[in-house]
Amino acid sequence: MKITFIGHRDTNLTNSLQETVTEFIKNLVSHYRADEFLFGSRSNFNTLCYNSVSALQQQYTYFRRIYVRAEYEYIDETYRDYLLSMYEDTFFANKAHNAAAKTYIKRNETLIDTCDMALIYCNEQIQLSHSGTEIALRYIRRKKKPVFNFWKWEHKKMNYIDLNKMSALLQKAELDTSDLPPSIQQCIINGDQSELTVNDIFTVANLCNVTIMELLADENSCTQKRQK
Repeated sequence: MKITFIGHRDTNLTNSLQETVTEFIKNLVSHYRADEFLFGSRSNFNTLCYNSVSALQQQYTYFRRIYVRAEYEYIDETYRDYLLSMYEDTFFANKAHNAAAKTYIKRNETLIDTCDMALIYCNEQIQLSHSGTEIALRYIRRKKKPVFNFWKWEHKKMNYIDLNKMSALLQKAELDTSDLPPSIQQCIINGDQSELTVNDIFTVANLCNVTIMELLADENSCTQKRQK
């Protein structure tokens, strides 16, 4: 499974966000066999995700970090060796060829076209028509690619999880809520998502034999089959 990362250049890098992204990736490895990670550049969020993947690579030695170039269509061995000291592979985003001012938009489209799921950090409260991340999110949805927005997850007041859907899936699976972790029980009873963890949503999805995308309030059209 191929994962890509796209986010605002000035994303506030916190320990909490780093830990959440790391746990999310670990769950993608466990439940979806994620093993290839596509990176661009020029983004604090990209750097944070690169650090998470690189740290996990010590445990999952088969990980492949791939740098997708927006510039330098043809590179010499010296530059290639430099990139391969940080990544396992690199290639040029063909859509970026002669793209001029849209070079990085086209590079992001290549990231999205190539991936199976996109992990992003996009502030959806502020409409920024010229934001590369927002343009990328619109393209992700147009392509119906699975996407998880960590900005929404950090702002749990946005109610990113569809609690009605989650409750219905648990009932359909004939699961007793008393057997679920306390944070999930409280979420179902009180409608409070503030204590939910990334591990919780993967737990529910696994118990109900659905993807995590099917638990999200406004990303339900973007699904990815679980791998057995």
